Amino acid sequence: MRSLTEVVEHYIPRHRRWECKHGNKLRSKASLVKAWLDDEISSEDLLEATRIKAIFHGPF
Repeated sequence: MRSLTEVVEHYIPRHRRWECKHGNKLRSKASLVKAWLDDEISSEDLLEATRIKAIFHGPF
């Protein structure tokens, strides 16, 4: 299992959508959920990424 920092390099708020840079591609929150389902990141890392989303955009 890769760590969150290996999967997610940094976060880019854009148009009320949360995306993160992964290599040369932007990954949406749905992509992170898929990475979690595929066992690429842990549940704790997914929750941390979700908390970071809330910091950028609030609870909605």
